[in-house]
Amino acid sequence: MIRLRCVSSCQLFVLASLAAHAWAGDMPAAPALTRSYLRVSASESVFANVNQSDAVASMKVWSEQLGKLRGFQLDARVGIAQSMAQMRQSLKERMVDLLVLDTPDYLTLAETNLLDAVFAGTNRGQLAAYSYLLLIDDPSGGLPLSALRGKKAVVCSRTKSNLGLVWVETLLAENRLGRAASFFGGLDNIYRSSQCVMPLFFHRIEACVVDSGNWEAMKELNPQLGRLRVIARSESFLEGVVAMPVQPHPHQAELVSSLLNMHRTPAGEQLGIVFKIGPLVRVSKAQFESVRVLREKYHRMIETSAIGTASPVGRPDGGLGKGRP
Repeated sequence: MIRLRCVSSCQLFVLASLAAHAWAGDMPAAPALTRSYLRVSASESVFANVNQSDAVASMKVWSEQLGKLRGFQLDARVGIAQSMAQMRQSLKERMVDLLVLDTPDYLTLAETNLLDAVFAGTNRGQLAAYSYLLLIDDPSGGLPLSALRGKKAVVCSRTKSNLGLVWVETLLAENRLGRAASFFGGLDNIYRSSQCVMPLFFHRIEACVVDSGNWEAMKELNPQLGRLRVIARSESFLEGVVAMPVQPHPHQAELVSSLLNMHRTPAGEQLGIVFKIGPLVRVSKAQFESVRVLREKYHRMIETSAIGTASPVGRPDGGLGKGRP
């Protein structure tokens, strides 16, 4: 098995790779291979903690080798989309068969009516949607939000769309506390949950924002982290999708089946355990409503606020993260 160096923040990219495993399954090679293709485009935003070159190379090898087991001579082409315009153009020109997107990208592209089937991962039988939590090291948990003014904080988001930071900015605006960069005495925007939670535990910072999925996983491994307290919680957000364009793939039925049944093959099941990914399920645009509402609230409250000029999302000090409105 080829090892893909990846962590939780890029799980949606791994889902596309797992689809290749599921498509192949454990079936013997057919005597005559059918020539086909699979053109995958992954948003750069989902690569928060992965080497892009390694991931692309691994996915291409998996697709080409395992496609043969199902009777396909598969020409696999995997690319990284650096912008929304690039993804939109690929869809319009019918040059992509499978897209791996973060939710803000998906919501924008969905408005073009160029996307059809959409899939998302599950966790323990439920959609893998997680809340963002504002943590402090205060046993009582009664510290008001305003008491964090001038304190050092770290915000950990799951993708480069930085929904964790978007939520914090909106939370502060709702409480008339200003922008995050000016409210906190120091603010870092990162993508590894351990670099957020552990500094809080060891008193190097005073506040931390992390998603509930990573938070619960860390507490299972380190029960002593339970002394940290949640003082604010967001809605649950489904971050990341695997989507298909309206123009179907020549072997659409096989591709859809592989996505929905990847967990039924030994290879897919094993990789699902390694990367903590449950079975994929079909989802609709309505299941991303909480992300849409948050983005609209952010734009309305920040852009119309009298608290100075808004800096791009993800760049509270002008140099962090990838700005995506």
